[in-house]
Amino acid sequence: MKHIVYCIIGASGSGKTTFADELAKKKGLKVLKSYTTRPKRHENDTDHTYINNLEYYKLKGIMASNVINGYLYACTASQLLENDIYVVDWIGYHELCDSLEAKRIENIELRPVYMCTPTLVRVWRMFKRGDSIINVLKRLKSDHDSCLDDDDYGIMHTFITVMDDGWKDVSEKVDEFIERVELKERLALLTKLKKKAHR
Repeated sequence: MKHIVYCIIGASGSGKTTFADELAKKKGLKVLKSYTTRPKRHENDTDHTYINNLEYYKLKGIMASNVINGYLYACTASQLLENDIYVVDWIGYHELCDSLEAKRIENIELRPVYMCTPTLVRVWRMFKRGDSIINVLKRLKSDHDSCLDDDDYGIMHTFITVMDDGWKDVSEKVDEFIERVELKERLALLTKLKKKAHR
């Protein structure tokens, strides 16, 4: 049986980490804390595993990596196998898919989940979490350059899209997501059983 990893994808401030943490809490799943050389945003910041450049270059089994605003980000194969949810951008997600294929790792199934959130909501959230105007502008440019702000692309290339207008409580969004995943899995099972019955 394949190990399923939900890849939570979206632009900066789209609510990826909040959604991932709530999903983990409700379903008893583990969130992958990717490695980064970025400093913590605040003292209690636990979104990543924070390391320095020397530690980063000693990492083994890197499956996906990226550079955002000059800081290095990566996840390893062992992290993927030990966790169920990964907050990642499109570049990292595609690199991850390529790495799994190139290394012929067949026991991991990635399920991309796109967080579709209006730009104004995202900007408000970035300011709220303490990002400077310069960092907000850099992140918006980086998102644009990597298609993260292209909702049509996101909706087309995902397992499930989560629409977030900024008004609905994260707990409600996660409940809806869980229902949709369960429905999708039941439909897939029914389709599989139907095919077997026709043989």
